[in-house]
Amino acid sequence: MINNAGIALEGFDKNVVKDTLATNYYGTVEMMQAMVPHVKAGGRIVNVASMAGHLTSKYSPEIIQSFLSASEESIPACDAVVEQFQSAANENQVEERGWPKQAYSVSKAGLIAATKVVAKEQKQKGSDVLINACCPGWVQTDMTKRKGHKTEDQGALTPVMLGIGDIQQKTGTFWQNEKEIEWKTESPTI
Repeated sequence: MINNAGIALEGFDKNVVKDTLATNYYGTVEMMQAMVPHVKAGGRIVNVASMAGHLTSKYSPEIIQSFLSASEESIPACDAVVEQFQSAANENQVEERGWPKQAYSVSKAGLIAATKVVAKEQKQKGSDVLINACCPGWVQTDMTKRKGHKTEDQGALTPVMLGIGDIQQKTGTFWQNEKEIEWKTESPTI
């Protein structure tokens, strides 16, 4: 299953944050959790995240650590991190609390964290279902107003590879340009 729900709304306020998190984080995580029991042995779930979800200096060190810790703990821990962002947006305190004014980025960082959690849970249960997240790159779609660097076919390469290619049983990882990449990085690349 390639889970490709995503919106990128213009502007920034508490409603943009709420709507973005509802689709890109909560909706995608809910779908992943609902589908896991139905994926056949050896199957795969691929969550389409984004390079915008990289943990970079756009976040305070405390928030980076919160995401990293949550990704090792549970979905409620991941929810708590994104809820802190929603709370900061509701109180108009986003930058003061160390968050970027980028609802899309935070929603995708949360998705990457949740992907790691569910993959780890499945592995602990002895499941051989592989669950990974990826960035397709900046693709020429309606969401990018057709300004992306990649065609739709090029953007599909990494998600499809994770869905059917030989990834050496890797699970709970983040991929871009058909390669596993670090989630915490100083500067994401397209």
